[in-house]
Order: sequence, then structure tokens, then C-alpha cells
Amino acid sequence: MSADQGPQGQSLPQEPAVVRILVGVAGRSVTLMVGMAVGAVEGLAARRTRMGGQPLPPMRPVAVGVSGGAIAAAAIALGMARGEARQLAIDHPEGNVLGPRSFRALLTRRVLYPEARIRELAYAVVGDRTFADFGLDSASPGQQPHHRPSSLLIPVYSVKYGTLLLPRDLPRLGRSDLPVVDALVAATRIPGALPAAPGLEDIFDGGCQYRVPHHLFAPHPALVLDLYGPQPYDSRGGLIFPLLHPSMPTIPSRPRPFRDQTLCESTIFAHEPYGAALKPPARSSGELFDTGYDIATTWIRSRTDRQLLTVVDPHILGLPDTPDVPPDIHFPRAATSFVGPADAHHADRGLPRFRRPHRGRRGAQPPGSLFCVADQQRDLYPVVDAELGEQIAGVRLDGGDGDL
Repeated sequence: MSADQGPQGQSLPQEPAVVRILVGVAGRSVTLMVGMAVGAVEGLAARRTRMGGQPLPPMRPVAVGVSGGAIAAAAIALGMARGEARQLAIDHPEGNVLGPRSFRALLTRRVLYPEARIRELAYAVVGDRTFADFGLDSASPGQQPHHRPSSLLIPVYSVKYGTLLLPRDLPRLGRSDLPVVDALVAATRIPGALPAAPGLEDIFDGGCQYRVPHHLFAPHPALVLDLYGPQPYDSRGGLIFPLLHPSMPTIPSRPRPFRDQTLCESTIFAHEPYGAALKPPARSSGELFDTGYDIATTWIRSRTDRQLLTVVDPHILGLPDTPDVPPDIHFPRAATSFVGPADAHHADRGLPRFRRPHRGRRGAQPPGSLFCVADQQRDLYPVVDAELGEQIAGVRLDGGDGDL
């Protein structure tokens, strides 16, 4: 009887496969970001289906949502499908959600959009759910949300504490739980633009300090969704926060950490003009959603298995775990023998990199990143040029002096 079967041989439910997604700042382009988030989840699910082989466990998104991206994060954390999410976007067009501007309200109440209906949109997504409903650990339903893993993580900015992460930091707000609709209203409260959530008057937009808090998922692989492109690398809007709301401090620098090439390779960029989050969109809600959805699904289809392993764990795609080989290896000549390209191996597996071993007086091979995969039956490590996409040699481990 296999480990995944019951006494009568029936299949037992498998633990969900966690996919980590950081949904970035969206602002007035929240519909596009919802489309990207749903497209990312459904694109990965389609990729898993095409892999074939053994049945894979159900996929469970764990989403961090920054600012307006929190609404998109809530949608995918709930498993909202394309049709439902698209209709929701059409039913709540951006102009209706924000309402008219009032400069009088800005001067008297520090709110440019006093009739904003963010709460209605948020309620349409999450209803009456609290953070307790997003707990991942079904074995501990009685625990308070800040003690349990959650499928939805929402950064907010506290005037007193700085950036907080909900539900983890609920006790700092004096709460044991919180309606998620209130968290979404607070997380999207741009200083000077939108009203506060009830009882959370000192809580502001989650992107006030950290625009792309990718460190929240470290060291695990995660997919990042960004409204813009890699640049600009910094945002200076925090310089005017005290002018927008008297309780807000100046935040002189809010880095966008896309100088990191590895992070760029893990990010789906919408390439909207910088500042699009603050401008009314020129396209309809349906067009915005479809654009975001297509951006995400096209990106996922265009990636190899190895490239996708920068954003998901190997088992998500039904692949074996990366072999435990140090990422930077010199193979001593006495300890190896080379095998030619005739021994073909599938190496598209997101594999550890190492330096090409020196081969006597022969000239160096063409430059390129190298990776290898272990064939446990034959102890063979094919050497593959990642740029050329072909095997150039193989290394057989013959024992040696412990340099490996």
C-alpha cells in the first residue's frame, strides 16, 4: 500500500502545493492588476496540467498584496476564477469606485475622494470574511490568525509602528482578528486621497514605505507582479506625505529593488507608464482585465521549466527537487571523466550553476551560464550551456579528493 492511499487503496487528499505571489501597487489600475493576478494563477495551473505524469496536489496561492494590489491578492487567495473576477471588475468600474474629487474635502478633511467606494469593491471580493477564514493550517482552527499561516498577507503603514504585516501584526493594532474588508480599505488608503477604515485612522496605504516587499517570501521562490517596468529604481513620493496628511512622516526614499537581475527574472512587468496608478485609465474595465490576464499568461507560457523555477518550487511543476550540488564547483581532472553529447539528458530543470572545468590546453568554451542535473542511476552530470541550450559535455564523478 502506497503512502498516499488509505486502507482500501483509495486516494487520500494531498496537501496543497503553495504558490507565492506578490501583487504590487495598482492604484487606479487595480482592474489590470486583478487580471494579472488571476492570469498568473491560471497560467501556472495550465502549465502544471500540461506536465502530465502523476496527479499533482491542488495548487494554493499565498498572496501578498501591496496597496491596490491587496484587492487582487484577496481575489486569488480565495481562488476566484477568470469569469467571476472579470465580471466583478466590470460591475465596479474605476470611476465609480473613486467617485468625484473634492478639493474642499482635501483642505478640510485631508481626503481628495470623500465619496470613494473602496469598501464596496472590497466587500464584493471578500464579503464578511475575517483573517481567520484565510488560515492555511486547518489543523489549528482555534488559533488566533496572527499565530497561523495565512493565504493572504496585507502590508499596511502605521504612523506609530511603521510598516506592519497583517494578520501577523494584528496585536499591535489591539486586535485578535479583523474583517478583511477593513484591512483592504486601510491598505489602499493613499495619504490625502482616500478615507480611513473605521477604527484604523492612523493606518495608511501598504506601499507608503516598501513598494515591492519581496523579502517577505525569502528565501522561497515567489512570483512578483509589477504595474510598471524595472525603472525607476526609487520612488520619491514620500517626500510630500506630510503635506498630504499631517500625521504622516516624510519618507524620502522608497526603493524599487529591480536592479537585482534575479528579481527582474521573477517579475511579470505590465510596462504601464510610470504614474499610471494615479491616472484614470483610458480603457474599459473589461479591456483592462483582459490585458492584465494576457500579460501574465503569455509570460508564463514563454518560460522554460528552469526559468519558472525562479518563481515556484520544483514540485509545483511535478519536477524533482534540485540535486544537492554546491552552486559553484571546480571538478578536479583526476576525479572526473567527460562524456560527449551523445549521452543526452533533459536539463531544463532550474539547476545549480558551476564553473566549466579546465580541459588541458584546449581553448575555453564559448561563454555562457552552465548548469547540470544528476542522473542518480549513472552518477552523470551533463554540462549544458544555458545560452546555447545544448549539452557540451558530461561529467562523471569517479571518486576523488573530496573537492566536491
